[in-house]
Amino acid sequence: MFQIEKNIAAPKHIGGGARPKYPFPEMEVGDSFFAPGITARGLINATQWHANKTGKKFTCSTVEGGARCWRVA
Repeated sequence: MFQIEKNIAAPKHIGGGARPKYPFPEMEVGDSFFAPGITARGLINATQWHANKTGKKFTCSTVEGGARCWRVA
C-alpha cells in the first residue's frame, strides 16, 4: 500500500522528462555536434522527434568515426 503525502514540492524539470541524450535544445542555426561510434541513420529517430516537436530543422551525415548533426533552421 502507498501512503499519500501532501505539500511535497515536485522537482523542476524542463520538458517534464529525462535530459536529452543529444544537445538539440541548446543548438542554434549553424551549430553541429559529433556522435562517435554511430551512423547518421542512428541519429534519425532522435533528430526527427526533436524537429517535429520544435519545428527546428537538422541534417546528419556519417563521417569518419561516427556521425555529425547540424541545425540548419
